[in-house]
Formats: sequence, C-alpha cells, structure tokens
Amino acid sequence: MSGLFESKSHTEMYSKCRPKPTAEIVQKVMDFLNKHSPLETSESKHQCMVDVGCGNGQATELFAPYFTEVNGFYVSPNQIEHASRKFSNVKYQVANGESMPLKDKSVDLLISCQAVHWLDLNLFFAECNRVLKPNGCLALIGYIEEKINPVQSMQFDTNAVQKYLMDFVASCKMHPLTSLVDKHYCSVYELIKSKNKIHHDDMQEICNWDLESFRNILSTWSGYQTVIKETTDALIAKHGSKNVTADMIKKQDIIETFINQTKQALNAVDKPDDQVKIKVIREWFFILSDKPSSPIKSETT
Repeated sequence: MSGLFESKSHTEMYSKCRPKPTAEIVQKVMDFLNKHSPLETSESKHQCMVDVGCGNGQATELFAPYFTEVNGFYVSPNQIEHASRKFSNVKYQVANGESMPLKDKSVDLLISCQAVHWLDLNLFFAECNRVLKPNGCLALIGYIEEKINPVQSMQFDTNAVQKYLMDFVASCKMHPLTSLVDKHYCSVYELIKSKNKIHHDDMQEICNWDLESFRNILSTWSGYQTVIKETTDALIAKHGSKNVTADMIKKQDIIETFINQTKQALNAVDKPDDQVKIKVIREWFFILSDKPSSPIKSETT
C-alpha cells in the first residue's frame, strides 16, 4: 500500500471523492458486533475500534458514535495529515495492519475498508488474533463501480457506455492484489478461520452523479495513478520537463478518452462535464467474522 496514495494532489482528491460505506453496512457491522459482544444498556458504548488502511477517515468516523476510542491506521503520513478530525474520540497515526501499536486483547471491532488486499494476510490475521478481545469482531469491506445507467429522462446505448468504462478499467495498470477486490474478497473469506463468519455480496448503492464527479472518483484509483505517472514520465523523457504541458498530458489521459466517448454516447459533447448526469451502480461486499482462531496460511500473499 505504501507509495500508492501519497502525493498531495492525490490525497486531496482521495479525501473528497473516496466512497463511504452506506448506513446499512455500518448498521449490519454493529448488529454483528452487538450480537457477539452485547452492551449493558442501549446507551452504552463499546470501548475500542480500529480502522486499518483508514485513508482520510472516510469509514473511520462513521463508527465514532458507537465507541469510546476509535483509531485509524495508515502507512502514508500525507494521508494521516489530511485525515478528517470531526470527532474528539478519533485519533489517527501512521501504522500498518501487520504490526499494530495496540495491546493484546484490547480491540472490540477491527475494520478495513477497500484496503485489506494490500496487506500481508498472514501477518494481518495474526495481528487480528492478537489484538481483538475474545468477543471482538472483524469487518472487511470493499466495493466496485459496476455499471453506468441512464438517468430517467436520458436515452443512450448503455452497453456502449459500459464498454467504455470496461476499456478504461482495462487500461489502468492495477496491482495484481486488486484482483481480490474484483472477486469480492471471496478468497479472503475462505482464509478466515473462525466459528462465525458471513460474506455479504449483494448490496447495491445507486449514485446519482455527473461526469465530473465520476471523473474525480476514477482519478483516485491506484491503477490510473500509475498510468498517468508513466504517461507524464514518458513525455518528460521525450520532450524535457520544461516543454511538457498540461494539454500534452491530457491528450494521452485515459480518463479523458473515457469521458469523451461517454459524452458522445450521451449526445452531450457540448455540455460541461458537471452538467452531464449519470447514474452509477456501486456493488458493496463485506465480510463479518468473530475473532480469527489462529494465524492463517495464505497462498494469495
């Protein structure tokens, strides 16, 4: 995970655009925890929650009202510096999921949102076993932007636009570990040794956006960031840094290709991107488990 989400511009866009788990997902996580570790009263709070791979705190702070202490860990100092600090009981620090600065059996809930695939699963699950309380729980959350649909009043070739999105995805240079996300963490689920575990794989979120918003979200993808860096480096190597302009980069930008193709399919070439309305269907999936019984042998790391 180190090095992929660390530039200042990427951090700022990441903070604005990265998705947050839905209220339904948060509730299902808390229901699972409360079942395994019941509270004394409806007004009580659990003691400690940890978010591994917290980024800017998109998921972290959704759980703040339920815990006395909330910790967000991330390996990038720049991400931690820009993390949201709306709640006084939430603190962030530079740390990784394979070696957490936590006492044994001190954590009620450990979550990781769109991040566990970057970790060494052997070490991570060993740490989960160490830091979780006997009745503690684990929640591993992920998502994929699956489909683009027309808004109610717009007619266009959905298959064509979906193909343009798939072409963009194929052009991104995704790390091999992101294949775990593509498979909805199914292989991660199989690795977890626990008495009780659930794999939710059928939750959709409908997002009513414009093309500008969708562009910004796509720009936070690690695979896109790799491509645009390689494109820029190649242009600099060929023309020299002083001669490379934003327009030169834009002409080879795979996001620009996707946006232009989509606007043509929508008959919206003359409209600004923020006035072109689309509906994006996001697929959420997540794993809920009680404390893993032992460290795991993994073939995926």
